[in-house]
Amino acid sequence: GRAIERRYPDRVDEHLERLAHHFSRAEEWREAVQYGIRSANRASALSQLADALGTLDRVQHWLSHLTDADERWELTTDVLLRQERLCETLGLRQRQLRIAEELITLLAPRGALAKLAEAYLRQGDVCTLLRRFDAADRALATALRISRERADRAAERNVVRSIGLLRSHEGRPEEAIARFEEALSIDRELGEAPAAAAIRRAR
Repeated sequence: GRAIERRYPDRVDEHLERLAHHFSRAEEWREAVQYGIRSANRASALSQLADALGTLDRVQHWLSHLTDADERWELTTDVLLRQERLCETLGLRQRQLRIAEELITLLAPRGALAKLAEAYLRQGDVCTLLRRFDAADRALATALRISRERADRAAERNVVRSIGLLRSHEGRPEEAIARFEEALSIDRELGEAPAAAAIRRAR
């Protein structure tokens, strides 16, 4: 691994998977994790999503060897969030749901964090797609509460939009439009306007 770093200092990105492998075999876990995450990012950018997910699965195992608990916690939450996004794109809904639940279990003891609100939001979104509407409602309500407690208007906007999508899936178009319009109002407050298309779709 060190030899590759020295020989290809300007072309490291071409060897990320090999570097992650070599450092993991050497039990240099921090380097293995760092190169593994970079390798997964590169695979995602190349639309090699299944490969990216497989790499992150290995990274998750390597993370268990890190001795710094705070560092391990931060990196584990980051990897789980990346895995959840990949599962969404790949349509792996059941695994996506399990990852969201794992994230919530990991994050909840640390209080109302931005990542916790995001985890509940993602849980709500996948439950909506799985037509588990009661579970989606509970998850999104929790995400909304945390976002408002944190006075995070952008996060609140995202949750309100997801609630609109939930209401649309439930066959409640008037409530869906009301939520999309609320999200649009926050967009305007933030100087953005991506919710308008969602309102048009709901109508």
